[in-house]
Amino acid sequence: MRISIVHLDIMLIFAHMKNFSTCHLLLVFVLLFTTLSFSFGYHSYSQAERKVVCDLSKALQQVVTKNTFSWMSQDSLKTYAKLQSLFDTPLSIHHANKEFAEALSIAELKETSGIQIQLTKEEKASTANTLPDNYLTSDTILWISSVTAAEATPLSAENIGITFQGYARCSLTTLLLLSNFETPLLFLLLALLSGIAFLWLRSRNKKVAERREMIQYGNLSLCCKENCFYNEHGERIKLTPQQYELMEMFYLSPSHLLAKTDICQALWPGKENADETLYTLIRRLKPVVEKCSCLKITAERGRYVLEATS
Repeated sequence: MRISIVHLDIMLIFAHMKNFSTCHLLLVFVLLFTTLSFSFGYHSYSQAERKVVCDLSKALQQVVTKNTFSWMSQDSLKTYAKLQSLFDTPLSIHHANKEFAEALSIAELKETSGIQIQLTKEEKASTANTLPDNYLTSDTILWISSVTAAEATPLSAENIGITFQGYARCSLTTLLLLSNFETPLLFLLLALLSGIAFLWLRSRNKKVAERREMIQYGNLSLCCKENCFYNEHGERIKLTPQQYELMEMFYLSPSHLLAKTDICQALWPGKENADETLYTLIRRLKPVVEKCSCLKITAERGRYVLEATS
């Protein structure tokens, strides 16, 4: 039973594919390859961001570990405590550290890098980002330091929360240069080629459809869409409305033969005797047709025939 259902699904898929033209398939390829290009591009861009963050975090850990004594000395803690007591709000200090810049492996980050030090109370320790959007930050290193009353004199004693974050201004251009766009560009090229093929095929199909609307006999062509005739050079033939209607009747007739009564009923419905009018129309139409084509109109026992002379 399961196998039968699978076979039925496959048959339905092929049935739908038969109704799918090549143009539709190319359009699907354009959308598919474009989606894949942007997906892989976004993934590559995200990897470049992660690469920058990892480099900042590694450099920060190296510098903080090396300079723990100077940053966490009693004099530094007293200074932090005084600043915290003065402002009573989370305080950020930005420091362009030479050692931090030299520890970075990505050369494009060195000139715009720095370390952000944030001070706050222990119970309110936070890592609020005070940098603009075009800056990337590392992982946070948090220190909780207890400052005694004697050390913080004349200010009150508090536990100080200190966070360290490395940062660097990272422009869109820098991230694009750090990204690997070989795969996205490949899919984008495939999407472009599919788009070109789609436009070419649609243009060709349009011309084929236009040609199918042309009925050719001899060296004259009837364009049903434009309601006119063209000669072999693509030039439009000037005909009066009734001359065009009669020629159209000749072309739409499989044998190119028309009875006089049928012509009269079609062109002058309700008129009792239109023979003379038809004769005049034929007489004026003949030289026009013979001048611009290899066709001629002849009369045969109450009928008119449009025939090719060569």
